[in-house]
Amino acid sequence: MAWYNLIENIFKSGKNIAEVFTENSEQKSVRKHKESMADIDRDVATLNQFAAEFHKRENRNIFDSVADALNRLIRPSITIAVLSLFVIAPYNPERFMLIAQAYELVPSGYWALLSVIVGFYFGGRMQLKAQDMTLKKAAVESFKDLVKSKKEFRKLNDEDESVQSKIYDTATQDKSKKIKNKVIDKWLENEEDQDD
Repeated sequence: MAWYNLIENIFKSGKNIAEVFTENSEQKSVRKHKESMADIDRDVATLNQFAAEFHKRENRNIFDSVADALNRLIRPSITIAVLSLFVIAPYNPERFMLIAQAYELVPSGYWALLSVIVGFYFGGRMQLKAQDMTLKKAAVESFKDLVKSKKEFRKLNDEDESVQSKIYDTATQDKSKKIKNKVIDKWLENEEDQDD
């Protein structure tokens, strides 16, 4: 064994020990690059899948077209059906009464099934909206906390302010008294004299 192989082995073992405590930046960048390429491949595959829905497919019959149309129309058709009852009620009350009586005859088990189906189609969206509102509410709360802490900070700074500044702030808070400033009054008099 040559002496330079011994030195190489010493440095290699030192490198391995150092990588236990600190991450190898070269391997980290290679791993991050592979992860980002995998993300890009996944995004491209998702986009291709979405694009395939809107391209003309071969060997497609009318049943496929109807099934695709119904899949896209579930939420709008449920919404239109419910809102149409509110349109029928004032224009044709007799017909609305017949529809309401027919709905009374539907067994409660079917109503439960319908509520599960409607909850399935609309519930996921409502959950996402609720989570979004929770995030916005948390942001508003943190903003309120920030404003409150700024007010407290200003109170601390008030102790360091000069007496003249405090007198002016106190005078401006009382709106009944008009603040007089000799310099501005004199300047306004000079302006009026120059206009004459």
